[in-house]
Amino acid sequence: MIAEGDKVFVRLHVAGTNSGPFAGQPPTGKKIQMDSFRVFRIGDGKIVQSWAMQDRLGLMEQLGLLKSSGGVNWAAGEED
Repeated sequence: MIAEGDKVFVRLHVAGTNSGPFAGQPPTGKKIQMDSFRVFRIGDGKIVQSWAMQDRLGLMEQLGLLKSSGGVNWAAGEED
């Protein structure tokens, strides 16, 4: 967590097992991991705005709800 002025930046790592309905789909029982980055703007001691970035495509692939399209090793310029 980093705070600067009226902004707070947070990096979260989430891990768990899909044991309930998600995105209109039944539970898969699959384990997932996902990183999330959030920025909060604070005003009068409260969160007044927030922004988030999450790898939802990766999450859907981990749950088997979307077929993985493979990957690209951008540093090497090659497909996985």
